[in-house]
Amino acid sequence: MKFCSRPFQFIHLDPNGGCRLCAWTDINIGNLTQQSMEEIWTSPNANKLREAIKRGNYEYCRKTSCPFLENDSLPDMDEEEAAGIEPEILPTEYSVACDFTCNHRCPSCRYEVFRPDEEYKRRLNLILEKILPYLNRVETEKILTDGNGDCFASPYIMNMLEQLKPENKKCRITFETNGALLDEEHWNRIKHLAEYWLQVTITPNSFVKTTFEYLNGGIHSYEKVMSNLKFVKELRQKEMINWIRISLVLQERNFWEFPEFTRRSLEEFAADEVVAKPLYQWFMLSEDDYWFKDVLNPQHPYHKEYLQMLEDPILKDPRVFYWGAHNLHESRRHPAYRYQEYAEILDRFFVDEGFGEKIENQLLSQKMDEVYLYGDTEMTAAFIHILRNTKIRIKGLIARDMKNKEKCGLRIQPLCEYKPSDHDVVIIMNYPYADKVLRDLHFQGFQGRTVQIDELVRKC
Repeated sequence: MKFCSRPFQFIHLDPNGGCRLCAWTDINIGNLTQQSMEEIWTSPNANKLREAIKRGNYEYCRKTSCPFLENDSLPDMDEEEAAGIEPEILPTEYSVACDFTCNHRCPSCRYEVFRPDEEYKRRLNLILEKILPYLNRVETEKILTDGNGDCFASPYIMNMLEQLKPENKKCRITFETNGALLDEEHWNRIKHLAEYWLQVTITPNSFVKTTFEYLNGGIHSYEKVMSNLKFVKELRQKEMINWIRISLVLQERNFWEFPEFTRRSLEEFAADEVVAKPLYQWFMLSEDDYWFKDVLNPQHPYHKEYLQMLEDPILKDPRVFYWGAHNLHESRRHPAYRYQEYAEILDRFFVDEGFGEKIENQLLSQKMDEVYLYGDTEMTAAFIHILRNTKIRIKGLIARDMKNKEKCGLRIQPLCEYKPSDHDVVIIMNYPYADKVLRDLHFQGFQGRTVQIDELVRKC
C-alpha cells in the first residue's frame, strides 16, 4: 500500500495557532495558543489521523493539492510494516505558516494588503515565542516559512528568523517569498542561517510586467523582484543558498507565458527547479473568480490552449516539477447554474404553499423528528423558520468554519465540539460540499444518517 510519513514527523502551524499534521489536510489537531506542542502532537485527532494513514486511508487529505497524491509518488510499504510505525517524540519538521502578513494583494488569495489588529499581533507573538524553542532543538530537521504570507514582509517572522539557530547543523530551512523584499538589507538580518542548508522558493506571478502587476493586485514591485532574483542567483553562486525554486501558479492570465517563464528561470536566474502549480480555491477567492481562473477545468474556454501549452519542449526539462498542474480538475459548469438551483430551492421555501407541511411529512416518514443542521448559510436561516412551525425539533447547528456564533437565536456549534450519537440525523445545508461535510463528520465519529437539503426538497 502507499504510505505517507509526514503525519509521524511533520506539523503545520496556521495563523491563530491552529495545528495540522500536514498543510494538505483540513483536520485540526490542536491550538498552540492554548496547548503545549507535546499535548498537540499526541492529541486524539493526531493519533486518529495517523491510524488512518497506517491503513492506507487518505480520505482526510486534500487529493487535489497534495503533491504526493497528485503525482501518485508516495512510496509503497507493507501493511504490517506500516502498522508498526510510531510518531517521533516531537515533530522534526515544521511549517511555520502562521502569519497572513504580505506586501502583495494577489486576487487569487486576497483583495487587500493584510493589516493585523492588536489582538492578531498579540496572538502571533505568543505563537512564535512558543514555537521557537522547538525549531532550535537538535532533533529538528526541516523548517519552512511562510506559506500563508511572505516571510520577509512580516516583521514577526523576520524577528523569529533572527533568533533562529537550530542546534542541528544539518537542518534544512526554506523561505517562501514573492521576492519583492528578498534584498541585501533583509538578507543581512538572517545571513547567519547560511551555515544551514537553505532553499528559497520564489513565487512571482509572471515575468511580464503587465501580467505581474495585474496578478499581484496592482503593487508596483516588478523591477524590485527582477533585481532580487539576480541577487538570489549571486547568493546561490556563492553557495550561501543551496537551492533556488521558482514557482508559478498557472491560471487564465499567465499560463501562456509558462514556457518562456521556465526558460528565464533556468537560464537567467539559475533556478534549480521550476514548479508548476494549479490554482486552488482558498483564502478569499470566490466561486465565480475561481471558475474563470481555473484553466484545468475541461469546461474552461482556454482549456484546450492550456493543454497545448504543456506540450512545449522546454517543459519536458527534468528540472520542471508539476505540482498537479498536469492533472485535470473536475469538469464544472459556471457557478451561475448552481446559483439558479439555490434560488429555486429558496423559491420553494417561500412560494410553495404548504411547503413546511411537506417537509414535515417527508422527515417524519423517515423517522427524522429531531435533526441537526450543518452549515451556516442564508438557506439555513430560512429553513429554521420553516421548521419552527412543524413538529421537527432542531437539536443544534453545526459549522466547521465559524463565521457567526448564532443563527436565528440558535447557537452554532463548532464541528470540533460536536459529539455525535449513533442516532443523530444531520441535514446538510451547504450541499455543494457534501463530500467534505461527510468526511469531517466521519472523522468526528458520526455514524448516524444524513440528508442533503437539495435532495430533501426534490422529494417534496
